Amino acid sequence: MTLYQFNLLEDEEEKLAAILLNGECIGSRKQEGEEIFLYQVCSFYVEVASAGAKDKDVMNFRSFSSIDQLKPYLDQINILEVMIANLRNSTVRIYWCIS
Repeated sequence: MTLYQFNLLEDEEEKLAAILLNGECIGSRKQEGEEIFLYQVCSFYVEVASAGAKDKDVMNFRSFSSIDQLKPYLDQINILEVMIANLRNSTVRIYWCIS
């Protein structure tokens, strides 16, 4: 899935399904009383935020590919987890040779 394909998804359920099938949660943060979760989905990122404690079913999605927008998460991102997520979503096979 590409960022463009994700952005073409029209409803909340389709976007959430795409994130859960193709993504890996790599961080979270709180901002103005809401919790925002960061997912890496293939080669892009998606922030998922609920509208508030009373409206947990209403979600806002913000997708991006620029690493500059990861700054709020940099202290908490485990780079090893990101690399594993990339490998899982990659079509490239890595072969280890033991001599």
